[in-house]
Amino acid sequence: MDLPDILSYSLANPQVSVSIQDEITYIHKYVEIQRFRFPDSFYYFEEIDNSVLPHAFKRLLLQPLLENSISHGLQGVDHKMWVDL
Repeated sequence: MDLPDILSYSLANPQVSVSIQDEITYIHKYVEIQRFRFPDSFYYFEEIDNSVLPHAFKRLLLQPLLENSISHGLQGVDHKMWVDL
């Protein structure tokens, strides 16, 4: 169910802020799809202070950063890479 959730999330009104928790939930779904596309290519690690999770945040602010890290980081690499959030 990750892909339909991601499409729905990304097509929602970009002017409406979301909680950081919502953005992180979306990021987890995105990472799972990338793990399917690039099996055994990267490790994902996050360390987030729980006190920031309810704060308002612009939708899709983190995903492009994560996407670029994965797609550009995997180019020409023959070993697993780390992606930290």
